[in-house]
Amino acid sequence: MTYFQWDSRYDLGVDNMNTEHRGLVNLMNRLYDQNAAGATHAELAATLGELERATVGHIASEERYQASIGFPGLSSHKRIHEQLLTSFGEHKAEFVAKGGGLSQGFFAFLKMWLAAHIAGI
Repeated sequence: MTYFQWDSRYDLGVDNMNTEHRGLVNLMNRLYDQNAAGATHAELAATLGELERATVGHIASEERYQASIGFPGLSSHKRIHEQLLTSFGEHKAEFVAKGGGLSQGFFAFLKMWLAAHIAGI
């Protein structure tokens, strides 16, 4: 099942950003599918770690790109990224502490963040 469907409205016209965004969407969908299929805590943790690393890498890449083009909203965008990483960390800590699967609240958070982020927060 595709939890988050990529479509042309998310195309930014910047190839490397589009590639990274698609990668994040694919990882989120894989994590969702694993969770729905009853994957083990260890399997979910591995994919969650992969998503976390990809997110951190994307944020760094995006901020470098924005700095290179003199993006006027870079400072506020960095704060949004910090908030995202804090929220991601809180969801991850909850997952680690309780064991089992990931909550639907976590997936709702990811989907909302990715849709808003890609659309141009």
